Amino acid sequence: MRKLIRCIVSSESPNISNTFDLTETRNTLNDFLTEQYKWIDNEKLDGWTILVSATIRHTDGVGIFKRTKRFPSDKEFEISIAIPVPSLDDAPYGLDPESSGFYRPLDIGKFHVIRPHYELYSSLREYITKSIELSINTAFKHGLTCNGHIIRLEN
Repeated sequence: MRKLIRCIVSSESPNISNTFDLTETRNTLNDFLTEQYKWIDNEKLDGWTILVSATIRHTDGVGIFKRTKRFPSDKEFEISIAIPVPSLDDAPYGLDPESSGFYRPLDIGKFHVIRPHYELYSSLREYITKSIELSINTAFKHGLTCNGHIIRLEN
């Protein structure tokens, strides 16, 4: 049986994969989803699943795309999340701006934007993982429309 909700993590920043293991981060996030989102009702999804697609990129804030994408052939809804790469000026664990990749600002009309809190974390991996968790919770607080049903985190 397929998981009702799962996460993938990718990077548009070339040096992220040299800094920590994205697979380990993905596994940690999938454990988080399994534990925190076991309340998601299969009946409301009607055989569909939810994919959280988190992309690490050179941008100006943590962004959660306001609309879910639908992939009917896979029966999957996708939540898209953008996580900014901190520079060395932002955090001691940041990356050299030259190695952060091409800059792509968030469009506030299309994204819920959260200011990154680099100061709360001691490592790049911790910052990325916790920011994705925060983004997932934020997406569910706003609510996702899946097959006409709104799936929302209550409290």
